Amino acid sequence: MIIDQSQRMSMEDRNNSPSVNAYTADELNPPKYIQHYEPQMDEVKAELDDIWLQMQLFWDLMLRMQPNCITLNAEYTGQAVAYLLDFSVARLFLDTRPDSDPTKAWLEAKDFRRRLRRLELLLRTDMTNCGNAASMLCVCMVTARHPKHKSNIWNRVFGNRKKEEAGHGEHRIYRLRDIALLMRLEDFLTHKAVDFNRQLKTCNPQNVSVLVHTAIESMEDEIKMCLINQGHVTVDDLKDGWMGVLSNPFFRAGVVHEVINIVDDALKFRKKYGTSAHQEGCEFEASKSNLVRRLTSR
Repeated sequence: MIIDQSQRMSMEDRNNSPSVNAYTADELNPPKYIQHYEPQMDEVKAELDDIWLQMQLFWDLMLRMQPNCITLNAEYTGQAVAYLLDFSVARLFLDTRPDSDPTKAWLEAKDFRRRLRRLELLLRTDMTNCGNAASMLCVCMVTARHPKHKSNIWNRVFGNRKKEEAGHGEHRIYRLRDIALLMRLEDFLTHKAVDFNRQLKTCNPQNVSVLVHTAIESMEDEIKMCLINQGHVTVDDLKDGWMGVLSNPFFRAGVVHEVINIVDDALKFRKKYGTSAHQEGCEFEASKSNLVRRLTSR
Protein backbone atom coordinates (compact mmCIF):
# COMPACT_ATOMS: atom_id res chain seq x y z
CA MET A 1 0.00 0.00 0.00
CA ILE A 2 1.45 3.37 -1.10
CA ILE A 3 0.68 6.40 1.08
CA ASP A 4 1.20 9.78 -0.52
CA GLN A 5 2.48 12.84 1.29
CA SER A 6 -0.96 14.35 1.93
CA GLN A 7 -2.23 11.13 3.56
CA ARG A 8 0.87 10.90 5.74
CA MET A 9 0.41 14.48 6.95
CA SER A 10 -3.26 13.80 7.67
CA MET A 11 -2.37 10.76 9.79
CA GLU A 12 0.27 12.71 11.70
CA ASP A 13 -2.23 15.48 12.41
CA ARG A 14 -4.74 12.91 13.66
CA ASN A 15 -2.20 11.32 16.00
CA ASN A 16 -1.17 14.71 17.33
CA SER A 17 -4.72 15.90 17.92
CA PRO A 18 -5.59 17.02 21.49
CA SER A 19 -8.33 14.40 21.82
CA VAL A 20 -5.95 11.52 21.10
CA ASN A 21 -3.30 12.91 23.43
CA ALA A 22 -5.85 13.39 26.17
CA TYR A 23 -7.12 9.82 25.73
CA THR A 24 -3.57 8.47 25.95
CA ALA A 25 -2.87 10.54 29.03
CA ASP A 26 -6.04 9.28 30.71
CA GLU A 27 -5.04 5.71 29.94
CA LEU A 28 -1.61 6.13 31.52
CA ASN A 29 -2.76 8.35 34.37
CA PRO A 30 -6.33 7.57 35.47
CA PRO A 31 -8.27 10.49 36.93
CA LYS A 32 -8.17 10.99 40.66
CA TYR A 33 -11.81 10.01 41.05
CA ILE A 34 -10.87 6.54 39.75
CA GLN A 35 -7.69 6.23 41.78
CA HIS A 36 -9.41 7.25 45.01
CA TYR A 37 -12.81 5.62 44.57
CA GLU A 38 -14.62 5.35 47.89
CA PRO A 39 -17.51 2.87 47.81
CA GLN A 40 -20.63 3.41 49.87
CA MET A 41 -21.81 0.77 52.34
CA ASP A 42 -24.95 0.18 50.26
CA GLU A 43 -22.71 -0.76 47.32
CA VAL A 44 -20.75 -3.16 49.50
CA LYS A 45 -23.90 -4.88 50.73
CA ALA A 46 -25.23 -5.11 47.17
CA GLU A 47 -21.95 -6.73 46.12
CA LEU A 48 -22.20 -9.24 48.97
CA ASP A 49 -25.78 -10.03 47.97
CA ASP A 50 -24.62 -10.74 44.42
CA ILE A 51 -21.86 -13.01 45.70
CA TRP A 52 -24.36 -14.86 47.90
CA LEU A 53 -26.57 -15.58 44.88
CA GLN A 54 -23.55 -16.73 42.89
CA MET A 55 -22.46 -18.97 45.75
CA GLN A 56 -25.92 -20.59 45.89
CA LEU A 57 -25.47 -21.71 42.28
CA PHE A 58 -21.99 -23.05 43.05
CA TRP A 59 -23.22 -24.86 46.18
CA ASP A 60 -26.12 -26.55 44.39
CA LEU A 61 -23.74 -27.63 41.63
CA MET A 62 -21.20 -28.93 44.15
CA LEU A 63 -23.83 -31.10 45.85
CA ARG A 64 -25.66 -32.27 42.74
CA MET A 65 -22.86 -32.83 40.20
CA GLN A 66 -21.43 -36.16 41.29
CA PRO A 67 -18.70 -37.16 41.41
CA ASN A 68 -16.63 -33.99 41.66
CA CYS A 69 -13.21 -33.13 43.05
CA ILE A 70 -14.53 -30.97 45.91
CA THR A 71 -16.77 -33.50 47.63
CA LEU A 72 -14.32 -36.33 46.90
CA ASN A 73 -11.42 -34.45 48.50
CA ALA A 74 -11.75 -33.71 52.22
CA GLU A 75 -9.34 -30.77 51.94
CA TYR A 76 -11.37 -29.14 49.16
CA THR A 77 -14.62 -29.81 51.04
CA GLY A 78 -13.12 -28.05 54.06
CA GLN A 79 -12.12 -25.10 51.88
CA ALA A 80 -15.64 -24.79 50.47
CA VAL A 81 -17.17 -24.89 53.97
CA ALA A 82 -14.57 -22.40 55.24
CA TYR A 83 -15.54 -20.06 52.41
CA LEU A 84 -19.25 -20.36 53.23
CA LEU A 85 -18.74 -19.67 56.93
CA ASP A 86 -16.17 -16.89 56.39
CA PHE A 87 -18.59 -15.19 54.04
CA SER A 88 -21.42 -15.57 56.55
CA VAL A 89 -19.26 -13.97 59.25
CA ALA A 90 -18.47 -11.04 56.96
CA ARG A 91 -22.15 -10.36 56.30
CA LEU A 92 -23.06 -10.56 59.98
CA PHE A 93 -20.15 -8.27 60.84
CA LEU A 94 -21.52 -5.52 58.59
CA ASP A 95 -25.04 -6.04 59.95
CA THR A 96 -23.94 -5.64 63.56
CA ARG A 97 -21.34 -2.92 62.92
CA PRO A 98 -22.87 -0.35 60.55
CA ASP A 99 -19.97 2.06 61.18
CA SER A 100 -17.48 -0.30 59.47
CA ASP A 101 -15.08 1.14 56.90
CA PRO A 102 -16.75 0.71 53.47
CA THR A 103 -13.40 0.68 51.64
CA LYS A 104 -12.05 -2.22 53.68
CA ALA A 105 -15.36 -4.06 53.34
CA TRP A 106 -15.27 -3.51 49.57
CA LEU A 107 -11.76 -4.97 49.30
CA GLU A 108 -12.85 -7.94 51.40
CA ALA A 109 -15.84 -8.48 49.09
CA LYS A 110 -13.49 -8.55 46.11
CA ASP A 111 -11.37 -11.14 47.91
CA PHE A 112 -14.48 -13.28 48.51
CA ARG A 113 -15.31 -13.11 44.81
CA ARG A 114 -11.80 -14.28 43.89
CA ARG A 115 -12.03 -17.18 46.35
CA LEU A 116 -15.37 -18.20 44.90
CA ARG A 117 -13.99 -18.11 41.35
CA ARG A 118 -11.24 -20.50 42.39
CA LEU A 119 -13.77 -22.98 43.78
CA GLU A 120 -15.90 -22.61 40.65
CA LEU A 121 -12.86 -23.31 38.50
CA LEU A 122 -12.31 -26.61 40.31
CA LEU A 123 -15.84 -27.70 39.39
CA ARG A 124 -15.48 -26.38 35.85
CA THR A 125 -12.34 -28.47 35.39
CA ASP A 126 -14.32 -31.58 36.33
CA MET A 127 -17.09 -30.62 33.90
CA THR A 128 -14.68 -30.32 30.97
CA ASN A 129 -12.73 -33.53 31.65
CA CYS A 130 -13.38 -36.55 29.47
CA GLY A 131 -13.74 -40.02 30.95
CA ASN A 132 -15.84 -40.42 34.08
CA ALA A 133 -18.48 -37.84 33.22
CA ALA A 134 -20.31 -36.45 36.23
CA SER A 135 -24.09 -36.80 36.44
CA MET A 136 -26.60 -34.46 38.02
CA LEU A 137 -28.55 -35.61 41.06
CA CYS A 138 -32.13 -34.44 41.35
CA VAL A 139 -32.32 -31.45 43.66
CA CYS A 140 -34.69 -33.32 45.99
CA MET A 141 -31.97 -35.94 46.61
CA VAL A 142 -29.71 -33.40 48.31
CA THR A 143 -32.73 -31.73 49.97
CA ALA A 144 -31.55 -28.34 48.73
CA ARG A 145 -35.04 -27.41 47.62
CA HIS A 146 -36.06 -23.88 46.71
CA PRO A 147 -39.89 -23.96 46.93
CA LYS A 148 -41.85 -22.20 44.22
CA HIS A 149 -44.53 -21.12 46.69
CA LYS A 150 -43.35 -18.96 49.59
CA SER A 151 -46.20 -19.78 51.99
CA ASN A 152 -44.95 -21.90 54.89
CA ILE A 153 -41.58 -21.88 53.16
CA TRP A 154 -39.64 -23.14 56.18
CA ASN A 155 -42.04 -25.88 57.28
CA ARG A 156 -40.30 -28.48 55.16
CA VAL A 157 -36.86 -27.22 56.15
CA PHE A 158 -37.13 -26.81 59.92
CA GLY A 159 -39.01 -29.92 60.90
CA ASN A 160 -41.68 -32.43 60.09
CA ARG A 161 -44.81 -30.74 58.76
CA LYS A 162 -47.22 -33.40 60.01
CA LYS A 163 -45.77 -33.31 63.51
CA GLU A 164 -45.87 -29.53 63.52
CA GLU A 165 -49.52 -29.54 62.54
CA ALA A 166 -50.16 -31.82 65.51
CA GLY A 167 -48.64 -29.15 67.75
CA HIS A 168 -45.22 -30.66 68.39
CA GLY A 169 -43.16 -27.47 68.09
CA GLU A 170 -40.09 -29.18 69.52
CA HIS A 171 -39.48 -30.77 66.13
CA ARG A 172 -38.70 -27.38 64.59
CA ILE A 173 -34.97 -27.31 65.21
CA TYR A 174 -32.00 -25.66 63.52
CA ARG A 175 -29.44 -28.29 62.57
CA LEU A 176 -25.90 -28.44 61.24
CA ARG A 177 -27.36 -29.96 58.09
CA ASP A 178 -29.51 -26.87 57.59
CA ILE A 179 -26.36 -24.75 57.65
CA ALA A 180 -24.69 -27.12 55.18
CA LEU A 181 -27.71 -26.46 52.93
CA LEU A 182 -27.20 -22.67 53.10
CA MET A 183 -29.95 -21.98 55.62
CA ARG A 184 -28.72 -18.91 57.46
CA LEU A 185 -29.39 -17.81 61.02
CA GLU A 186 -31.47 -14.95 59.60
CA ASP A 187 -33.70 -17.48 57.84
CA PHE A 188 -34.25 -19.42 61.04
CA LEU A 189 -34.98 -16.28 63.06
CA THR A 190 -37.49 -15.18 60.44
CA HIS A 191 -39.21 -18.55 60.65
CA LYS A 192 -39.33 -18.40 64.46
CA ALA A 193 -40.56 -14.79 64.44
CA VAL A 194 -43.47 -15.60 62.11
CA ASP A 195 -44.41 -18.60 64.23
CA PHE A 196 -43.90 -16.60 67.45
CA ASN A 197 -46.11 -13.70 66.34
CA ARG A 198 -48.78 -16.08 65.11
CA GLN A 199 -48.98 -17.73 68.52
CA LEU A 200 -48.89 -14.55 70.61
CA LYS A 201 -50.88 -12.41 68.15
CA THR A 202 -48.54 -9.52 68.84
CA CYS A 203 -45.33 -7.88 67.59
CA ASN A 204 -44.44 -6.38 70.97
CA PRO A 205 -40.70 -5.47 71.01
CA GLN A 206 -40.54 -6.71 74.61
CA ASN A 207 -41.00 -10.23 73.27
CA VAL A 208 -37.72 -10.07 71.33
CA SER A 209 -35.69 -11.55 74.18
CA VAL A 210 -38.19 -14.40 74.52
CA LEU A 211 -37.96 -14.97 70.77
CA VAL A 212 -34.16 -15.08 70.89
CA HIS A 213 -34.13 -17.54 73.79
CA THR A 214 -36.73 -19.70 72.03
CA ALA A 215 -34.61 -19.72 68.88
CA ILE A 216 -31.53 -20.79 70.85
CA GLU A 217 -33.43 -23.58 72.56
CA SER A 218 -34.62 -24.74 69.14
CA MET A 219 -31.06 -25.30 67.95
CA GLU A 220 -29.35 -28.65 67.71
CA ASP A 221 -27.21 -29.53 70.75
CA GLU A 222 -24.05 -29.57 68.60
CA ILE A 223 -24.73 -25.95 67.72
CA LYS A 224 -25.58 -24.79 71.25
CA MET A 225 -22.32 -26.29 72.52
CA CYS A 226 -20.44 -23.78 70.34
CA LEU A 227 -22.56 -20.82 71.46
CA ILE A 228 -20.49 -19.59 74.40
CA ASN A 229 -23.02 -17.13 75.80
CA GLN A 230 -26.64 -18.30 75.58
CA GLY A 231 -28.03 -15.33 77.54
CA HIS A 232 -28.52 -13.06 74.53
CA VAL A 233 -31.48 -10.71 74.75
CA THR A 234 -31.47 -9.03 71.32
CA VAL A 235 -31.12 -10.26 67.77
CA ASP A 236 -27.90 -8.27 67.35
CA ASP A 237 -26.48 -9.93 70.48
CA LEU A 238 -27.27 -13.34 69.01
CA LYS A 239 -25.75 -12.40 65.65
CA ASP A 240 -22.62 -11.22 67.42
CA GLY A 241 -22.35 -14.52 69.27
CA TRP A 242 -23.17 -16.41 66.09
CA MET A 243 -20.01 -15.09 64.45
CA GLY A 244 -18.06 -16.92 67.15
CA VAL A 245 -20.02 -20.08 66.42
CA LEU A 246 -19.24 -19.87 62.71
CA SER A 247 -15.55 -19.46 63.51
CA ASN A 248 -15.41 -22.42 65.92
CA PRO A 249 -13.23 -25.22 64.44
CA PHE A 250 -15.44 -27.95 65.92
CA PHE A 251 -18.51 -26.33 64.37
CA ARG A 252 -16.76 -26.10 61.00
CA ALA A 253 -15.74 -29.74 61.18
CA GLY A 254 -19.37 -30.62 61.88
CA VAL A 255 -20.58 -28.71 58.81
CA VAL A 256 -17.96 -30.46 56.65
CA HIS A 257 -19.20 -33.79 58.00
CA GLU A 258 -22.79 -32.86 57.10
CA VAL A 259 -21.84 -31.87 53.54
CA ILE A 260 -20.20 -35.27 53.07
CA ASN A 261 -23.25 -37.01 54.58
CA ILE A 262 -25.65 -35.11 52.31
CA VAL A 263 -23.81 -36.34 49.22
CA ASP A 264 -23.45 -39.89 50.56
CA ASP A 265 -27.16 -40.11 51.40
CA ALA A 266 -28.10 -38.84 47.94
CA LEU A 267 -25.83 -41.35 46.20
CA LYS A 268 -27.21 -44.22 48.30
CA PHE A 269 -30.76 -43.14 47.46
CA ARG A 270 -29.95 -43.07 43.74
CA LYS A 271 -28.26 -46.45 43.91
CA LYS A 272 -31.26 -47.98 45.69
CA TYR A 273 -34.12 -46.41 43.71
CA GLY A 274 -32.46 -45.47 40.41
CA THR A 275 -31.88 -42.21 38.58
CA SER A 276 -35.59 -41.63 37.89
CA ALA A 277 -36.61 -41.76 41.57
CA HIS A 278 -37.44 -38.70 43.64
CA GLN A 279 -37.70 -38.04 47.35
CA GLU A 280 -41.12 -38.10 48.96
CA GLY A 281 -42.79 -34.75 48.53
CA CYS A 282 -40.95 -33.84 45.33
CA GLU A 283 -43.34 -32.39 42.73
CA PHE A 284 -41.75 -34.59 40.05
CA GLU A 285 -42.28 -37.83 41.91
CA ALA A 286 -44.17 -40.21 39.63
CA SER A 287 -47.42 -41.73 40.80
CA LYS A 288 -46.05 -45.17 39.94
CA SER A 289 -43.11 -44.61 42.29
CA ASN A 290 -45.57 -43.64 45.04
CA LEU A 291 -47.48 -46.86 44.57
CA VAL A 292 -44.33 -49.00 44.57
CA ARG A 293 -43.03 -47.33 47.71
CA ARG A 294 -46.32 -47.79 49.54
CA LEU A 295 -46.39 -51.47 48.64
CA THR A 296 -42.79 -52.10 49.68
CA SER A 297 -43.22 -50.26 52.99
CA ARG A 298 -45.91 -52.67 54.20
